[in-house]
Amino acid sequence: MAFVVAPATASACSCIAAHPATKLAQSDRALVGVVESRAPIAAPSGISAGWEYVVRVERTLKGAAADRVTLRSGMTSCQLTLEVGQRVGLTHVGADQEIHSCSYVDPDELLAASALPAPSGTPELTAVVEGAPGTDTVLLGARGQVAGYGFPRGEVLAQGRCTSGGGVTEAVRDADGKILVGSTEVPVRDVLAVGCTENGRRQWAIGRSGADTVLLTVRNGQVEERMRRRADAATIAGSRAYFVHGGDLVRIVPLTGGKLRAARIEGKFASIAGNGDRVAGHLRDGRSAVLNVRTGKLVTGPKEGRLTWLDDNRLLGSGAVYDARLRKLRDVTTRGTLVGAVAGAAFFADGEVLYRLAPGARRAVRFAELPGRVTSVDAAPTSRALKSAWHSCDESAKTPLTT
Repeated sequence: MAFVVAPATASACSCIAAHPATKLAQSDRALVGVVESRAPIAAPSGISAGWEYVVRVERTLKGAAADRVTLRSGMTSCQLTLEVGQRVGLTHVGADQEIHSCSYVDPDELLAASALPAPSGTPELTAVVEGAPGTDTVLLGARGQVAGYGFPRGEVLAQGRCTSGGGVTEAVRDADGKILVGSTEVPVRDVLAVGCTENGRRQWAIGRSGADTVLLTVRNGQVEERMRRRADAATIAGSRAYFVHGGDLVRIVPLTGGKLRAARIEGKFASIAGNGDRVAGHLRDGRSAVLNVRTGKLVTGPKEGRLTWLDDNRLLGSGAVYDARLRKLRDVTTRGTLVGAVAGAAFFADGEVLYRLAPGARRAVRFAELPGRVTSVDAAPTSRALKSAWHSCDESAKTPLTT
């Protein structure tokens, strides 16, 4: 998820931009139009006190409709300077017709945002979506309501949560075909998994490079290769990376310091999901399996295919929930494709519709309908990690924003 700083005409005015849909939702008046004229606002001393603009309205998005409006931007550190003929998007237009540099939004982005459901509430989940206007990530509340949006950056390849600090990191392929982890380009052709440590200051990625699978770390814009192997499967979970080599050699690589663990088993893993010192997945013969890499103990179960950890002691298969020893706890009914597991709940997507299998439930129920096709769900960044406040030079005019 990305945040964009809005243009300001003076360095003393700081605008940390929320998504246009959020700015629109929290505005009493917003519009898209073209500046027809501007004139200086005369102060009693005869010195210009800012600019007065006449804007021909292309579309009113919030507030009373009008063909033309007269707007003012006073001589402050947040003064907004516009050019005649410039097409503009404006939010947070004051009752006194006052605008400032934090009011400006790209007009096309504002129009795209107007087609999105208005965000509200506290984010609990992050959903990656495809085909939504003006966004590639949607924040959802505990009841499935839209709680915010991320700025679009490209094709989201993977997302993962930070082990501390409450953040979320993503790997994306941008419009130029570059693969970025955070904002740093990494030398791989695809990304399988990402994560982050050190309160989000260090990011990790597992990607493909030629025939190899590589573990990369990204910090302060610098990329370092930490491991390169021929791997059949690999993932990141929490503060560990997991690799399967030749199907039967499993390695756990600590990302925050500690002992590298490895175990060889009879049978070959075709997929893996990590949780601490344990790896779950299915073997090439179709059986499900859980391996404790520290002890080397392997537990096998029915032919369940891919397994996903719901919590430290529960695993989800294709039609049932198991304990860590692969004893069936209950059958479950789901719909769509599994796209994530958060806090013991599993989420399934059928196009734009998201279903939730609650902890202890036997059936996944409809949870939300999003403005694009859902491809992934994870925990949302905490409010502290989002840092998406509205900043104005006028302390009395500050309006808190969610993303």
